[in-house]
Amino acid sequence: MKLAANLLQSPGRKSGALSLREIERAAERVGRQSYRAYFRAIIQSASPLPVRETLESLGLRVVSEYRPFLGISYERQGESLIVSAVAEGGPASRGGMKVGDELLLLDGKPFAPTSIPSLKQGSTATVLVRRKEQTLELSVPVGARESWVLSE
Repeated sequence: MKLAANLLQSPGRKSGALSLREIERAAERVGRQSYRAYFRAIIQSASPLPVRETLESLGLRVVSEYRPFLGISYERQGESLIVSAVAEGGPASRGGMKVGDELLLLDGKPFAPTSIPSLKQGSTATVLVRRKEQTLELSVPVGARESWVLSE
């Protein structure tokens, strides 16, 4: 993407976190216009940000789509995937999943992050978890979450 390349190729650029000003300058070089109002809104306002409009002005097309969603975050601990957060009121919460559960199987196959997108929205997934000393089979409704895709 032009913006990412522009950020990385900035003269005098050092490694580490990018400052908001560096991002603003790169956006201005790519979009050939000022983004000062947008970046002020990010810092000084609680109003919804004009993200779609800003990205589109940079030549990116923003497409909304709904993707399967279980409502969990997880992290790898050694060879295991451990639930680190459960969205309150989300599908996993309604299915009984808890923070600390070890994810074992999803619909009879080893749990893998890449298998979630293949779930059917509105169906029920069977998730096998290990909680302390117990192995539990949970029925988790598969929800849908709006997701944004960028394309040039």
